[in-house]
Amino acid sequence: MHYSLKNIISNQILDYLINYYDSKEHYVTFGMEKLSIPYEDKEFMSVIDDILQNKIGINEKYKVIGDNYYRHSQSYLPHCDAINDKAWLNIVIPLQQYNPNGIQKFIVFDQKWLGRNLTWAGNLQLAGDFSSNKKTNQRPVDGEFFKDGSDKELPENLWNEFNKNNFDKDYFYSMDGTAYDWIPGDVIVFESQHIHATGKMQSLRKLGLSIRVEKL
Repeated sequence: MHYSLKNIISNQILDYLINYYDSKEHYVTFGMEKLSIPYEDKEFMSVIDDILQNKIGINEKYKVIGDNYYRHSQSYLPHCDAINDKAWLNIVIPLQQYNPNGIQKFIVFDQKWLGRNLTWAGNLQLAGDFSSNKKTNQRPVDGEFFKDGSDKELPENLWNEFNKNNFDKDYFYSMDGTAYDWIPGDVIVFESQHIHATGKMQSLRKLGLSIRVEKL
């Protein structure tokens, strides 16, 4: 299950979230700026709860278990960050593009990964490793925890949205999905076990907020 909700975040809330990020000290990992969710900030968390309950319409009891702001200039590699058995939904909130020259895409695959959280790196050789979503060069379909494969080539329209520097099309064999518009004001929602990735970059940088919730 994955879907996009169009134009549900007001400019006022977007400004609040952007200004919050700009007012705080960030940390950097693999060239990406990040800021963790401030669970202790009651005002901030009330804004998040309003988005989850009143904009997205989550009626079940939930707990926010992550995630973070992210600002980056390189595409996120395909990954899955369902880091515990209770992980339920990922909510992606686009905030800002810098010097955009096209519609940014965010790719959610129909396929799930039911093992430990991973990042699929293609032929990219990283000197270190990610702190949470550990790297692998193995194709997703070749892993034992890959679920719901299509047994077909990746659709051409989805392949065209990728940054192809580290991949060939066969790397995504047995996979399909949706390339959603990544537009401030929209929200993208998907089950946490779905593999997902940034499409090829359409701006110098972009700023977003990712929220993960578990069902209580």
